[in-house]
Amino acid sequence: MSRPAVSVIVPAYQTTAYIAEALDCLRAQTFRDFETIVVNDGCPDTAALEAVLRPYRDEIRYYRVDNGGPGSARNHAIRLAEAPLLATLDSDDLWTPDYLAVHTR
Repeated sequence: MSRPAVSVIVPAYQTTAYIAEALDCLRAQTFRDFETIVVNDGCPDTAALEAVLRPYRDEIRYYRVDNGGPGSARNHAIRLAEAPLLATLDSDDLWTPDYLAVHTR
């Protein structure tokens, strides 16, 4: 398996209600050579978050860490990233379908 071109890093803390939309916007990307790393940053509703993430588990790499804030979660994901390029997507944000295509030209 070859390494992806982009590692998309998604820290998750108290965004259970929103993260599915963020992951759906990744599913809609026209540029497909990326991996998605979701880091649960000590989310107080981890059980609910993991239930929401269940349909995406084959498409994401998921990690749980103690709460350290979004920067700490991002740094954890950066250490695990396999791609030479990094993109950060907050779990309550959305990208247009061409976001990665435009930014990897």
